[in-house]
Amino acid sequence: MILSDEYVTEKLNIDGRTFTYVQYESGFTQPNPTVNVKMIEWAIMQAKKVGHGDFLESYCGLGNFTLPLSHYFDKVLATEISKRSIHAAVENCVLNGVREFTRLKDIDLKSYDFSTVLIDPPRAGLDGVTIELISKVENIIYISCNPETLARDLETLSQTHIVTDAAMYDQFPHTEHVESGVFLVKR
Repeated sequence: MILSDEYVTEKLNIDGRTFTYVQYESGFTQPNPTVNVKMIEWAIMQAKKVGHGDFLESYCGLGNFTLPLSHYFDKVLATEISKRSIHAAVENCVLNGVREFTRLKDIDLKSYDFSTVLIDPPRAGLDGVTIELISKVENIIYISCNPETLARDLETLSQTHIVTDAAMYDQFPHTEHVESGVFLVKR
């Protein structure tokens, strides 16, 4: 198959809404759309339990979780280091009628009241600074593609939070890899 664009477009029906995502080559995407929808809907179920406040997402990628969860919070701040993913996230905000976020230097962090943080880190898991930051937030939705680093990070996070829900997803059939979701609430 020959593609004329440097991206593919995917439409996902999530929690009664249709979301459109452009996915660029070299940007991270979830490879299994059916399982991806289940993961996002699990995260939405956790967000509905909170029902208030502002939402912080670290490692937002192209907005896979950001866009659907944005409907359940007052304000959203999503962060990403990959310029390619940021480009896709901005496009996906426009495609889905979600207000575009701007560069962090223009953001007044004190104007946010974060009730919930979602993190979906790379296989290496979280660094100490990120754990320290998110441990201050009341609710944590942790999506992980590496059970070993998830277990390591939960040892530290369990000092400030309690795991109240968890799920596992076979995002990568016929491999030993699994995707996990853990919902933590501040003690």
